[in-house]
Amino acid sequence: MRPSFQRWGLPWLFLVSGAPGLAAQLAWVRVFSAGLGHELPSLMGVVAAYFAGLSVGAWALDRRVSASRCPARWYAGLEFFCAGWIALTTPLLGWVNGLALEWIGLEGSWMRQAAVAWWVPLAVVGPAAAALGGTLPAMDRAVAPWVRDGRAVARLYAFNTAGAVVGVVAAVGWAMPTFGFGATLWMAAGVQGVCGVVAWVWGGRVPDGSGRDAESGMAEPGNADGKRSSGLAMGDGRFAGSGAAGSEVTGRRRLWVTAWLTGMLGIGYELLGVRVLAQVTENTVVTFAAALSVFLAGTALGAGLLRGLERRGWVPGLGGWVSGLAVVCVAEVWVMVNGAWWLAWGTGWAGPVGGEVVLALAVFLVPTVLMGALFASLAQAARTERGGVGRVVAWNTLGAALSGPVFLGWMLPLLGWKWTLVALALGYGILVPRPWGGWRWVGPVLAAMLVPFLPGRVRWLDLPPGATVVRHEEGPLATVTVVRTADGHRVLRVNNRFQQGGTATAGAARRHAHLPLLLHPGPERALFLGMGTGISLAAAAAHPGLRADGVELLPEVVACLPEFEPENAALRDRDRFRWWVADARRFVRAAAGEYDVIVADLFHPAEDGAGFLYTREHFAALRRRLAPGGLVCQWLPVHQMDGASLRVVARTFLEVFPEATLWLLRFNVDAPVVGLVGGRDLGPVDPEALGRRLAGASLSEALAAVAMQTVPRVLGCQVMGNARLRAFADGAEVATDDRPLVLFRAPAAAYRPEASPAQRLGALIEAGEADFEGWLAGEDAGLWRGRLEAFRRARDRHLAGLVRESGGMLREAVEEYLASAAGSRDYTGGYAQAILVASAYAAEDPVWARTILERLMLARPEERLAGEMLRRLGP
Repeated sequence: MRPSFQRWGLPWLFLVSGAPGLAAQLAWVRVFSAGLGHELPSLMGVVAAYFAGLSVGAWALDRRVSASRCPARWYAGLEFFCAGWIALTTPLLGWVNGLALEWIGLEGSWMRQAAVAWWVPLAVVGPAAAALGGTLPAMDRAVAPWVRDGRAVARLYAFNTAGAVVGVVAAVGWAMPTFGFGATLWMAAGVQGVCGVVAWVWGGRVPDGSGRDAESGMAEPGNADGKRSSGLAMGDGRFAGSGAAGSEVTGRRRLWVTAWLTGMLGIGYELLGVRVLAQVTENTVVTFAAALSVFLAGTALGAGLLRGLERRGWVPGLGGWVSGLAVVCVAEVWVMVNGAWWLAWGTGWAGPVGGEVVLALAVFLVPTVLMGALFASLAQAARTERGGVGRVVAWNTLGAALSGPVFLGWMLPLLGWKWTLVALALGYGILVPRPWGGWRWVGPVLAAMLVPFLPGRVRWLDLPPGATVVRHEEGPLATVTVVRTADGHRVLRVNNRFQQGGTATAGAARRHAHLPLLLHPGPERALFLGMGTGISLAAAAAHPGLRADGVELLPEVVACLPEFEPENAALRDRDRFRWWVADARRFVRAAAGEYDVIVADLFHPAEDGAGFLYTREHFAALRRRLAPGGLVCQWLPVHQMDGASLRVVARTFLEVFPEATLWLLRFNVDAPVVGLVGGRDLGPVDPEALGRRLAGASLSEALAAVAMQTVPRVLGCQVMGNARLRAFADGAEVATDDRPLVLFRAPAAAYRPEASPAQRLGALIEAGEADFEGWLAGEDAGLWRGRLEAFRRARDRHLAGLVRESGGMLREAVEEYLASAAGSRDYTGGYAQAILVASAYAAEDPVWARTILERLMLARPEERLAGEMLRRLGP
């Protein structure tokens, strides 16, 4: 049975082992990105460290494995080592992340951050990755002698990569959201250990020089006279390799350069493709998983295609694969430009997630099939009795390690997306051996001929009528655009789909700052996480004596700040305002000093990576950064977050801030936003003292512009007191860095919203109740409590009316507006909304319009507008 297992069982075992290897890689990337930050140096450093480990291991182990009589046991030993290393290092990941943050610091240079983000992950994951780098040479050495033509690389690579696809789906769809990153690593180690046991027990030896297995005495299959049938070139060490691909390579140097460059180009194409997908998709963790799965599946199919051709006696040459890639990569420009069409077409019959899969197939499938066949062809061409497969893996993964800095860090910002992809395609054209010696010249020439016909300026922008582009920045991590609408307002967009504020919503942006700053009795230092247009940060200028810091992840967003003047012109005062381009999590942990108020702006919960900003560890870091009596306000986009995710965030916030309450940003239902407010040793609010602050010369005008000029308009924004918020969050799980629940749950709301934004807010209002008992200070606390309760009831009736109006129940909505108008002299939203309805229906239904106005006069006789409109209507 052992020879049969070596021929058939080992490839299937290699398939199984591909799943935990990829799952571990994904978990490592997530863990380190959460600790080191989401800036380009950190993200690229982790990925480069993993590929560098693969490269070192493949190079160092290649000849030892290839000379072994027991390569299956070498493979088993490598799996054992990898499993053991994961088990040893997983408990240390949190400590390692903290140590790396200390080394990077807050003011560390780009190079320092990149160096730490490379060396630290390399020290942790490098040994395990190095062990994985030696598995393909070991498995090839174990299986090839039992294959009739001695060519096993393509088949093994196809099987292992297919297993990696299973690893992506299992890790993202089940293991990481259910058990967390640490448990995923432990499970990966367990599966690798089992694979090692099976290989150790059943692997056996390879046939000796006489063609007979040293243990079984069986002749090598398909070679009765004991001679090798693999076609390996031996002799003085210079080799042409086996097959047609090898015949085109004149020596080691050319082969290694080809493997290195194809590794860089292949991963570079993947990175560019993922950046393109972010322009038209929801850019969630599901989007990334779909893209990676298609990429891996395509390379597996390509290797399988090569093996099928080999079995039929036709071994395509290297020139065919690289020539085809040159043409395909240029042609993919059209596919990517029309990404929205592919997405809509796929969504139409396969649903939102299916649409993203269809788009990923359109972008990645054909190129990756050619890439998989090319790599397997190179590896087979390099194979000799003294090694070679590992050397190709080493050079290929070394190129992959450099692709991020080259393509995302350098070429994309310099050339733009289109010309970077054209340069990549021409890179494949350079690799064509002897391009003028035969038909192979057709590919590069055809690719070059297609370039003039490419779209001129590639932008994924859905502009409203009359809108123009003011500024467009292509960055390594995102595309940032400033759009001027027909009415003259400017809007900030990130990756086309996500609006990060604008001048039309400047009032709401200022309320983001004013509300938490007013809840503190006397803030002197404030921190804003997420700058966007800078309007929220600039609003802090109205608060006397306040100095504020801002943090923004994307340098392209900071570069666009001048486009939003004069709304953010206060930021020119560098004595009061400072800002950093940094990851918010890393900044909070590395910054020195304390803040009286920390404002965490809106983070789209479904966007890949944002879930780490809603974890217990991050909220705990915010608490440590507070001065005594300080507070944190975490704003939450209800229009982008389902009820389950909102309850998770509330439960997690309460874990760190047990006295937290929930507040409403503004009184509308189109894009509702709420804020969790908690602090360190918070005391009760004195309404009288707050009233005196509101009347101050520097604040009164600024607050009147955003309808926050009175005490009820500030304190009346509370939606849930502490007791009701606890009841709302009861039963929800706590999100942690190891298990960032929002990262995996929020995409469901993006793909299939359970309710409209108005309905989500309506459910919150029904579940909540403001609680001012024990929360107000001063001699008149009782009087203020009654006044605020009336304000809250009037506000809730107004919002309930807006929800009903959005659902088409206008008459029921008007009853809510009228009840709101009668409920509080401080709240005018219901009164104003009823006036709008009466004005809109004055001509169509004058009787109903008169009735509304008459009831408004009875409810609010001190207000003159209803009476004046009634007189204009006549009898």
